[in-house]
Amino acid sequence: MSPNRDWFTTYETVSEGVVLMGNNASCKIAGVGTIKVKMFDGVVRTLSEVRHVPELNRNLISLSTLDSKGYRCIAESGVLKISKGSLVVMKGQRKTAKLYVLQGSTVTSDVVVASSSLSDDDITKLWHMRLGHMSENGMVELSKRGLLDGQEICKLNFCEHCVFGKQKRVRFTIGIHNTKGTLEYIHSDLWGPSRVPSRDNGLEFCSDDFNRLCKSEGIVRHLTVRHSPQQNGIAERSWRRFDVEHQINTESTPQASTKIENRVASLPQYSIAKNRTRREIKPPKKYAEADLVAYALNVAEDIDANQEPFNYSEAISCEDSEKWMFAITWDIVKLPKDKKVVRCKWVFKKKEGTPGVEEPRYKAKPIAKGYSQIPGVDFTDVFSPVVKHSSIRALFGIVAMHDLELEQLDVKTAFFHGELEEDIYMQQPEGFIVSEKEDYVCLLKKSFYCLKQSPRQWSKRFDSFMTSHDFKRSSFDSYVYFKKNSDGSFVYLLLYVDDMLIAAKDKVEIRKVKAQLSEEFEMKDLGPSKKILGMEILKDRKVSKLYLSQKGYIEKVLCRFNMQSAKPVSTPLAAHFRLSSALSPQSDDEIEYMSHVPYSSAVGSLMYAMVCSRPDLSYAFSAVSRYMFGRTKNKVIGYVDADFAGDLDKRRSLTGYVFTIGGCAISWKATLQTTVTLSTIEAEYMAITEACKEAIWLKGLFSELNGDLQISTIFCDSQSAIFLTKDQMFHERTKHIDVRYHFIRDIIARGDIVVSKISTHENPADMMTKSLPITKFEHCLDLVGVHC
Repeated sequence: MSPNRDWFTTYETVSEGVVLMGNNASCKIAGVGTIKVKMFDGVVRTLSEVRHVPELNRNLISLSTLDSKGYRCIAESGVLKISKGSLVVMKGQRKTAKLYVLQGSTVTSDVVVASSSLSDDDITKLWHMRLGHMSENGMVELSKRGLLDGQEICKLNFCEHCVFGKQKRVRFTIGIHNTKGTLEYIHSDLWGPSRVPSRDNGLEFCSDDFNRLCKSEGIVRHLTVRHSPQQNGIAERSWRRFDVEHQINTESTPQASTKIENRVASLPQYSIAKNRTRREIKPPKKYAEADLVAYALNVAEDIDANQEPFNYSEAISCEDSEKWMFAITWDIVKLPKDKKVVRCKWVFKKKEGTPGVEEPRYKAKPIAKGYSQIPGVDFTDVFSPVVKHSSIRALFGIVAMHDLELEQLDVKTAFFHGELEEDIYMQQPEGFIVSEKEDYVCLLKKSFYCLKQSPRQWSKRFDSFMTSHDFKRSSFDSYVYFKKNSDGSFVYLLLYVDDMLIAAKDKVEIRKVKAQLSEEFEMKDLGPSKKILGMEILKDRKVSKLYLSQKGYIEKVLCRFNMQSAKPVSTPLAAHFRLSSALSPQSDDEIEYMSHVPYSSAVGSLMYAMVCSRPDLSYAFSAVSRYMFGRTKNKVIGYVDADFAGDLDKRRSLTGYVFTIGGCAISWKATLQTTVTLSTIEAEYMAITEACKEAIWLKGLFSELNGDLQISTIFCDSQSAIFLTKDQMFHERTKHIDVRYHFIRDIIARGDIVVSKISTHENPADMMTKSLPITKFEHCLDLVGVHC
């Protein structure tokens, strides 16, 4: 209720209705409308169904009405907070007469009108916050000069934000260093370049060059404890660098008077958690209280346009809040007895769109904490396959050879299409808790993200749909579907979870499949395929070639490890480069130093590039990962090689093979052999066996996808090993070889696979097993169609 007619943004006159006051007097209601209020956090919210009562002396908000609307009211330490879920939407400060005064101001005709009921104490506090928590003496001086709009400044009351923001660590015991001569004890620190974070006990004072200098000159260093600049107070004080953190711990300041480095406490105790070592500076993801306001620094290192919300409260309060919201369907029921609730949480993701096709997508979804599910009760079978990368590259090879059309689709909320076979009860997600049913749970109608059985249920649903539309499922790859038309042409469909590729000779066939899919599932048509699983697709129809590139992914990896300015090299590993465990950290100091080097992360990041499109990285990856804790164009050709005793530690040999179609690599591998071999012949023999196993799988795949493609030949550069695959002339020297390696003899005897001799210089598998000189390495890349 409000007596101020000017505050209403919408207004409707009413002729009936009265309000009964506490003294039994009745006041007539003149009208009903809405009032816009700019709250403490700067957000303008609308109060609806506000009664206009001219006889009132104060504006009143009914807490019981807010409670019936699903809002929660909490009064503590003289502050009343109104919240919806975990988001505080209104705040009131307790004043005289035991009433709470709303912290905010009305908005009329898009102009903020300050409340005329502000007391002198409120005016003083307001200017105190506007001026970046200026001292009382400073504000009095500004008032005397008439710089505060004629406002008088009274005594400044207690400001909790100044106290909490300026709190310091407990003082250290004073260290006394008695010196007897000049320059015997030197305090030093670094400053600059500007906006580059530096810390005590940093590597600038611990480098090998500086260590040698100190040792040669007889200098003794006293390194301070990390994140304790107080120990080096003399040097630190010289730079006079202070963080005024209390300035962000305010209530309704619309714009800070100074640009400050924001570090926000994440717990109600107001402890400043700023001793976090980071390689990348990002805005804080958690706030101490809902009324804290943080300002983004206009510093390049601190701005992250792709920053994703951490929880529901951040998602609905950010500038893209409308894009994060979407509808979810479930049934709210009472939890049956003997049933366990599966917990959940919100996950927010900004998915990069396809350039020129779609804009970035904002995806907000509650996910179930599947690890709390009980096997046999909440789920049974969980296995669900995905299409192999080799199958994707095989399809690309067919598309390039036969000049097929290739288009891409995306299944929206794929896991929601699966049908649950069990009753799953999940807690109500944050922000969607039904009023007066807080103890109820969600009975899921369909499969849900991160449930153990969700991928399998989606797979079963999709497979049932495809087979009902005359598509056959490959027996060699579960997510490869194909259909043969009456004219002999094929339609291919590959699925990787929710990313889909469709290839056919005619776009009419593709549109037909798209229409069928759209009738059953909610699809997003991405048009001609340009990017799949991080692989960029470049098609040159004039020369019947299709190129795969992971330039964007590799550039992100380089930026992640600060190597975007690194000098490029011609080969992944130099020809003389050999690794062994003797080069691993040995001393405690070396182990401690390497614990801070992201070695495993760097190797793992490049592994995906190697698996997808970079066979030239196979040997390099195989080598470094051990120490983490004139071809025929219309055939599939294999190349195999072995490096005898290439592992200097275990003396095991290395197997490497690569298969090509149309001169482009589609499948490759570089791995250590499981047993130690006694000769080069044995190593090559075992390598041929491993290559034949892959050839058999590829042969079966291509027999379904394209009958014209055959795998007939595997090339090896060891004549002795080839003779060994054909007969047992070396029986006495090879009788100790495991019998499982001899199955290759039956394969070759039946004529399924032919193993032929090739020159070492023309064997591209050579780069899979050893480091090569630049010329040889570039030649091997050319043999498998890899262009850097």
